[in-house]
Amino acid sequence: MLSGLKPAFYADSWAARFPHIGWKVTAGNASPINDGAAAVLITSSEPARRLGLRPRARLHSFAVLGDDPLYMLTAIIPATAKVLARGGLSLSDIDAFEVNEAFASVVLAWQKETGADLAKSTSMVVRPRSATRLVAAAPG
Repeated sequence: MLSGLKPAFYADSWAARFPHIGWKVTAGNASPINDGAAAVLITSSEPARRLGLRPRARLHSFAVLGDDPLYMLTAIIPATAKVLARGGLSLSDIDAFEVNEAFASVVLAWQKETGADLAKSTSMVVRPRSATRLVAAAPG
């Protein structure tokens, strides 16, 4: 069934312009192929000012954490605790959070462990932008 899916972004004009791509991204394989397809420029205020860039956000604190691969996708839980501790914050200090994960079960496991209010989740509901955001897991 998956092998019968048509490429999601194929167009003759794009194929002519980018023949090396192969055009194999479908709705069935897009997530593992395209996760993390974005770029962010992180810098201090001095180079941003010198380059005439307007800051769009401020990193308050961050953490990187790996977890036991037998419990796939659970590193988000201790990573949340680590970043909040580093920042001197609690989950109640966060206006909106995003558990950037394709599987709802991961979001729900994280919520069960942290006690987070899913009404604040951009992962489960559509919310307007907020001043404070916790991105608990990065794709890719």
